[in-house]
Amino acid sequence: MNFLSAIAVFEVTCCDPVVTSRSPFHGTLASCLVKSASLEKQPTKYDVFESVSVSVQRQSTQAAARLVGHNSSLQRFGVTTLEHCLQHYVQSEAVEIGSKELSASECQTTYVKQLTFGKLPECLAIHIQRTYWHASGIPFKDNTYIHFPYVLDMSPYVHNTTLSKRCYQLVSVICHVGDVFSGHFITYRRLKLNPSVNDPSVPSRWLYTSDTVVRPASQEEVTSATAYMLFYERMPNKHNSL
Repeated sequence: MNFLSAIAVFEVTCCDPVVTSRSPFHGTLASCLVKSASLEKQPTKYDVFESVSVSVQRQSTQAAARLVGHNSSLQRFGVTTLEHCLQHYVQSEAVEIGSKELSASECQTTYVKQLTFGKLPECLAIHIQRTYWHASGIPFKDNTYIHFPYVLDMSPYVHNTTLSKRCYQLVSVICHVGDVFSGHFITYRRLKLNPSVNDPSVPSRWLYTSDTVVRPASQEEVTSATAYMLFYERMPNKHNSL
């Protein structure tokens, strides 16, 4: 099963039956341009997304040690956090924009571009870019361990700070086993013991799936995995009091 098929399966199992007009993965990104010289703001532009693709941004050795302690197997290829990668994703950057992108009266001008989340989806799909290219042009797989939380707070990355429902609970992890040229996908899936209750305090367990192999998995095994894709489900209102 590839990750696109996994999204389709997850969409069916995770979608609120009341919401049928759009995908539960539907969200918007807010892009804002500010002129460097005058601090003049351009109108915010919104673009639809179904998943977010973040690049791997490694952290220092000291930060890695704080995350995984003395676990040498996790430190072998480098360590970072999902929050650190998301912060880099929304990090402001300088861009040069000419008259074609603006108006006829504008010449090429330096702007600061800020990307944030304008509207958060019901289900947040995060793809981790693990393919990189050597200077020689040969592709490699980045096996950096990314520490991802069981509960993800999206508050630092939203456009509107008054936006409610910003906390998400981890529900599925897809991992790729193999190199950049070939391999196999496995999935960890959280199984609710009471599917009718959408409450993270209700007991649940994790399952490991690989083709026809299905077995129980511990939460420690899940959070130690080298994730390729992460799926988060928005938590109920009472858990979003930020």
